[in-house]
Amino acid sequence: YRMFKMQDSKRKMRCIFCDGDITHRPARHNAAPVAKGACCESCNNRVVLPARLENALKTDSNHAY
Repeated sequence: YRMFKMQDSKRKMRCIFCDGDITHRPARHNAAPVAKGACCESCNNRVVLPARLENALKTDSNHAY
């Protein structure tokens, strides 16, 4: 099972959301909890981080302090 889309024999990674190239390792981000795979910096900021923040806030609201 591949966790990300592959392109060509150069093994370039593709963003799971926008299908854009992920050309270097620092630009690769884990797309969880939105999807399985890797995403680009832009999709990480637009899609993944807001979802993680929303999940964290939901979890925090269930705890009594």
